[in-house]
Amino acid sequence: MPKKYSPCLLTKRLWPVVLLSIFIFLPIRNPLWAAESGEEVVKQETVYAGVYINQIFEVSLKDNRFSVDFYVWFRWLGDDINPLESFEVVNGRIDSKESIYTDKIKGFNYGSNP
Repeated sequence: MPKKYSPCLLTKRLWPVVLLSIFIFLPIRNPLWAAESGEEVVKQETVYAGVYINQIFEVSLKDNRFSVDFYVWFRWLGDDINPLESFEVVNGRIDSKESIYTDKIKGFNYGSNP
């Protein structure tokens, strides 16, 4: 009669394999290691964004298309980036960007296209 393994015993035998595969297939990049190896460390900026929808029109269920008129706004720290100039619409196009408004309040940059 073949030897039967309980699920707990099988799990106990497989945990080293699972742990090893995590370290092999998920490379962990520590910024300190990058600095020691001479690689450039890139700081990520956080940008908050929102949309105010004015109107949805030209809806076509047949063609899976619609047009929308909206205002987009951004809030971010730092002067190294400007999301108003670099944002894009995925799977769509921007017909116009008008009346761009920017301001700096208490260290935060605010930008929108009202």
